[in-house]
Amino acid sequence: MELFPTTTELDLPIKQKLLAVLKAYGWCLLLILVAAPIVMMTNYWIKQLFQVDITHTNQITTLTKSPLDKYLYVPILAPLMEETLFRLWQDYKIRSLVISCGLLALFMFASYMRHHHLICIFLAAGAVIVIFLLCLKRKPWNTLLTVPFAYRKILFYAAAILFGLVHLGNFSPIYPKLLWVYPIFVLPQLLTGFVLGHVRLRYGFFYGFLLHFIINFVFILHYL
Repeated sequence: MELFPTTTELDLPIKQKLLAVLKAYGWCLLLILVAAPIVMMTNYWIKQLFQVDITHTNQITTLTKSPLDKYLYVPILAPLMEETLFRLWQDYKIRSLVISCGLLALFMFASYMRHHHLICIFLAAGAVIVIFLLCLKRKPWNTLLTVPFAYRKILFYAAAILFGLVHLGNFSPIYPKLLWVYPIFVLPQLLTGFVLGHVRLRYGFFYGFLLHFIINFVFILHYL
C-alpha cells in the first residue's frame, strides 16, 4: 500500500470506502503484530540491563477502569480528537486548519490549567466551534491553500511520526536515562499512524476516524 496517496477517491461509493477501511485495518493489525515482538524483546533487555519494566509504566490500562473512559473516551473521543489534531488539516482548507489549531490551543490551555472541569468546559466549547465551522461552506472558510506536493508529503510523514510520539504520554513515570529507547514502545502507534493518514487523505476524514475507532474499540474489547 502506497503510504502517501497521490490520488484521492472521495467520490467512491460508501460500500467501497468501508471495504477499504477494513482492508486498512488488516494492514494495521499486521503492523501491530510485527511491532509487538520488537516491543517485548526491547522491554526484556531493558529489564535485564536497567531493572526497569517500561511496559508496566504504560498508564493506558488505567483508562479501562472507568466505564466513561472505556466506552466513550478511548473508542470515540480520543480518535476524534487525535484525527482532528493530526490529520483534519491535511486537506489544507482554512476551515480545517482553524479547527485543528483551535483544538490544539484548547489542549495546551487545559494542560496548563491542570483542572479537570475546565478541560471539560473547553472541550465542549471546542466541540461547538468544530460543528459550527464544519457546517460553513462559504469562503473564506472553505478556501483551499496552495501547498506544494513535496511539502504536503513532508507534513504527512511528520504528522504520522508526531502522532506516534504523542503516545509517549501514556507512560508514567518516564525514565530520562532511557529516553532513547521510548520510541520503540510506541512503534505500533508510529506504524498505524501512516495507515490512518493514508485513509484520511484517500477517502476522507470520516473514514480515517472510523479506522481509528475500530482500532481502539478492538483494543477495549480485551478489557471487557
